[in-house]
Amino acid sequence: GVYLSFLTWKGAKAVEEKDPGAPQPGYSGLDHICITVDDMETLYRLKSRLEAADIWVSEVIDHGFVHSIFTFDPNGIAIEIGCPVKGRNLDDEFRMKDPSPTERAKEGPLPNPKRWPEPDEVEGPGKLYKGQLKELFEE
Repeated sequence: GVYLSFLTWKGAKAVEEKDPGAPQPGYSGLDHICITVDDMETLYRLKSRLEAADIWVSEVIDHGFVHSIFTFDPNGIAIEIGCPVKGRNLDDEFRMKDPSPTERAKEGPLPNPKRWPEPDEVEGPGKLYKGQLKELFEE
């Protein structure tokens, strides 16, 4: 399985909510994350569960390559839940809306081997460092 944790801290302020993907002036950070689901039934079930929990969720949006809903985590970070459109593959059909993209954006969505080279060797299992939650699982 996959775990996704939303951590909240006493006294911490949530970021200001904004439209995911919309350019913003000032500081930038994580815009949004997208979690994919396998089918539209799952997408609509998640939408209904969010609504039943009285959590704001968008209508289902057709982006042409993915059908999505959007909501926000407790910290104000946008979360997209998307169901890829069958027969569409962004790796093969890369398109860009930005009229003046950065040089890195022009490289496309696939890993650039010059920027992400394969390592000469892969480090094997080694020392593990104790994390903050480890003590919760020690007997």
